[in-house]
Order: sequence, then C-alpha cells, then structure tokens
Amino acid sequence: NLMGGNQAFVDKLDAVFTTPPTFGGNVDTRKQLIHEMREMQVVNMGQYAHGNQPIQHMIYLYNYAGQPWKTQYWVREVLRRLYFATPDGYCGDEDNGQTSAWYVMSALGFYSVCPASDQYVLGAPLFKKAKVNLENGKTIELSAPANSDENRYVQSLKVNGKAYDKNYFTHDQLLRGVRLQYQMSNKPNKNRGIQASAYPYSFSDSIFFIASAAVLPAASPISLRVLYTKVSSSSVFIVFISISFSSNYDFVKFVLLSAVKRADYRIHYENRCDEFL
Repeated sequence: NLMGGNQAFVDKLDAVFTTPPTFGGNVDTRKQLIHEMREMQVVNMGQYAHGNQPIQHMIYLYNYAGQPWKTQYWVREVLRRLYFATPDGYCGDEDNGQTSAWYVMSALGFYSVCPASDQYVLGAPLFKKAKVNLENGKTIELSAPANSDENRYVQSLKVNGKAYDKNYFTHDQLLRGVRLQYQMSNKPNKNRGIQASAYPYSFSDSIFFIASAAVLPAASPISLRVLYTKVSSSSVFIVFISISFSSNYDFVKFVLLSAVKRADYRIHYENRCDEFL
C-alpha cells in the first residue's frame, strides 16, 4: 500500500533484476568497492545480490502481491545459477549458514520470509520427490513428478489430497505432517494465488504500534499519550505512544509491538511500567 498498490510493488521488485549492476564511488554511500558489489556484478542478475544476505527474502515477496509465478521463476534461477558443488560454489559469503539454509528451504519449495510469523512462503520445489522426517515422528512428503528446469511453475498444489491455493504454509500445518502434491508446468498459472486471501501475512492488513523510549525524571507523574494516523483506506495506523511515570524506574523500554488485527488493539502496562503487551 505504501508503494502504490500491488502492481507498483511488483514493478519495483522487477526493477531489481533489470537495473544494471553498476557500482562505484558515485553510486555507493561507502564511496568504495566492497565484495558484495563485485559479487553482484559477476552473477549478472541486475541489482539482485544474493551473496548479500539481507536481500535473500526479496524473491518471495511476489507472493504478497498476487504474482507467485515470478517467485517460482527467480527461485529456480538462483538455485540453478548461483550454487555449485565446487570450491567456489557460493555466490558470496556463507554468513553462519544463511546462504545454505536458503538453498535447503528453497529446494523444498518454501522459505521463512518472516521468522517471527508462523508462515513459510511458497516458491516451487527443486526435486521430483523429497521427504523430511520431523522430530515428532511426522513427515513432510512432496511429490512433483513432472518437475524439471523447464517445468518450474506450479500449475496446481494439493495438501493432503485437497486443492490448496494459498501462497504459504503454516508452521502448524507442517508439524502435523503433510503430503504435498505438485503439478508442475512450463507455463505459469496466472490464476493461482492471486486473491488477497491467498497472500501471506503483512503489516498492511494490521495495526501496529511504535512505543517511544525516553529517560524521564523519576518524579514525573504517570501519563499516556497516543497519537494515531490513518495511512490509507486499508485501515493501517501508525501509533506513537509517549509514556512518563513516577517510580524507581525512569527509563521506558523501546518496544515494537506485534501487529494485531485491525480495530482490535489494547494497551496494557504492568506495575513497573516497563513492559507493554
């Protein structure tokens, strides 16, 4: 919503791959060459720098705007072009396992875009068949018999034998054990996963709070001020909370409160006024 709607958001994502991989003192705030820039240029995927971990979730964001087939295309491109079983098989540094974790999860067909949520956003599996044994004794079994480099698009998906149109799995779904049956195709299905009800969770559908932090005189009386602004017609609010209080504690912690559903929010403070729920 902040970028002007789904298509404007998708256009920005597309631009990452079409913008030339230029760099240097005139374009970088550091005014010097760093290895992530050179790695970005070598992989030749525009400004997409997979070797720099903060962008690794970006390909999956197409699912949030109703064009999941673009996620399916680019995930396969990265798996195919940027990972090799050779001494120089990584497109950048490993960073404590993140680059490998991206490969493992993406090859299974889903990825934890926001680890703080309970959702795994869908891509497309790399394998024709895979099985994950969970520690609770359950299994995740996927079958995609027509899968190939050409047939990289998800034409349809069944979960435990039932048609499934969401662009994500939930953690609970996977923990209970699932059978995932993919029908793969060489052409994208532009009718699947395009409804808002299929999108993964986003702040754009919620209210969120930003609580300010400040050191205040210990003798200050308790006061609470809330200022909120409606950002758009989708009922997104930015709420600023300013707190002062009288106690032995003169510091209010900074808290970014978890999102809650629209028009249903509460502000609580405990006796010590140092924690918000």
